[in-house]
Amino acid sequence: MGRWSALHVHLHAGSEGTETVLREHIVPTTTDLLARGEISSWFFVRYWEGGPHLRWRVADATPETLRRMRAGLVEAVAALPPPARELRPADWYAQFGVHTSDRTDVGHGAGGGPELGWHPHGTVLEQPYRPEVDRYGGPDAIGAAEELFAASSRVAAALLDAPPARRRSTAVDLLFGFLTASGLTGHEAVRFLRGYANGWTLVPEAHGQDLGPALVAAQRDFHADATVYPARRRLIADIVARGRGASTSVNYWADEVAAYAERLRVVDGQGRLRGTLPGILASQLHMLHNRLGLSIPAECHLAWLASLAYGAPAAAPDFHADGVDAPDRAYHEGAKFVRTRWPSQRPRTVGPAPDRPRPSDAVTLTLPEPTPGALADTTLAAVLLDRRTRYDFGGGETDVAGLGRLLRYAAGDTSPPGSDQRRLAYPTPGALATARLLVLPRRVASVPAALYEYLPQRHALQRVAPDPGTDRLSRVAPQFVPTGTDAPPGPNGLDVETVPLWLFVVADLRRARARYGLRGYRFAAMETGHLAQNLLLAATALGLSGAPIGGFFDDELNHLLLLDGLDASVFYALALG
Repeated sequence: MGRWSALHVHLHAGSEGTETVLREHIVPTTTDLLARGEISSWFFVRYWEGGPHLRWRVADATPETLRRMRAGLVEAVAALPPPARELRPADWYAQFGVHTSDRTDVGHGAGGGPELGWHPHGTVLEQPYRPEVDRYGGPDAIGAAEELFAASSRVAAALLDAPPARRRSTAVDLLFGFLTASGLTGHEAVRFLRGYANGWTLVPEAHGQDLGPALVAAQRDFHADATVYPARRRLIADIVARGRGASTSVNYWADEVAAYAERLRVVDGQGRLRGTLPGILASQLHMLHNRLGLSIPAECHLAWLASLAYGAPAAAPDFHADGVDAPDRAYHEGAKFVRTRWPSQRPRTVGPAPDRPRPSDAVTLTLPEPTPGALADTTLAAVLLDRRTRYDFGGGETDVAGLGRLLRYAAGDTSPPGSDQRRLAYPTPGALATARLLVLPRRVASVPAALYEYLPQRHALQRVAPDPGTDRLSRVAPQFVPTGTDAPPGPNGLDVETVPLWLFVVADLRRARARYGLRGYRFAAMETGHLAQNLLLAATALGLSGAPIGGFFDDELNHLLLLDGLDASVFYALALG
């Protein structure tokens, strides 16, 4: 690819103004420049840093061409109606979690701002193009990435005149085409899509946004007729795989994605690809959505909708069926060990669990190494007799010493000092250790409120994500009292705001299946139950109230915990305090 140049145009008149500039000036001007051979390629991106703006990038333009492009862009923006109100830098950046009140530096241009800069409406600047080389696979892959940028820009440009309903339906087809062309099918596609939706929780652009409603909306749209989207997925897959149908944006996009994915695999096979193929593909998918003008909730809605089209059964079973073919009976029969089938059911060897990717800057809090304390001051008989489901949390704080004691003795590594053999405080089938514990301390002294994973061998908490907040927590189970209501909880209800400490017991279903096959799900349920009971008994001995909760909306709670619900899923939630 040739030399790239970039023009940035700052537009504070909302999405309508941005679409107008794209439709009426940038796209026709670019088409003309390509036809005359003044540029060899182009793409555009919508950005937020420095204020809302478009980045128009062209390849092999002369200085004279760039001068004319900039002058024409200035005229096009001047013809727009002025913004209805002035956009303030502090308000703009606050939605991304960037606050100007505690900063001493100022941005560019009028109005000030953080070091990200700020430019008034109508500003048109020629800026250097700085490719995100590492994000798209390294020096050997960036050229292919730029070619796909151009392809997704062409696809988005073709839809600028389309009504909203057609844009939405085409976005679904483009996503199915992307997945098929990139070689992601079945469970791989579901894993990719749900990881894509969950990942937005951790990026600045989505700061403070509640993305849970996007999942609920996707479930509502899908289950309105559970045959529509699976049929559409199969149709698009057939068109893409067999090259059938008329030439459309979907066909063109799928061809470009297939060529791109193959180039990435070649670079990967040569050992020169930086990053992972799914991670690079996710960035390219976001760039398509960015150019289509989709919001982050809309991206998540699409991802969840498509994942359901891959993973959901064609028809929902009768939840309370009692026939011989009832779903639970069918599973139970299928999961039974049978002597005559034992050779095919025999557990398989499974290696140690691979380390999950963790950010290099992930915060890790080492918990105090406890002495038994109250755990040694009571008998097992007394604890067994005292254990009750209790909701009297009182809204007070829990101390970090109590948290460390609870986790160390109920869920920790109990190996003798100096031992190289891991021992857990609860039974785990085949020593597989498929259960793990996510911890949400909302009012624990000296522990910032956030979602953590407990690391038994280090007796530490590693930060996973920000505290999801009371509003989201209150919606993940039917017995929780929704935030903002005055109604007191019923006899089995729970006001989540009163709970100082949440523990979520998660099962690694993929590893359980790899070793035990269909039986693995039963073993995973046993293991999570063992761990939950340990925690409840230890909490009782420590004088804490505890309420185990199993009746939650699975996908909503998994999404809140950044789990895909496919390979890793929450089995139990414990409210303690």
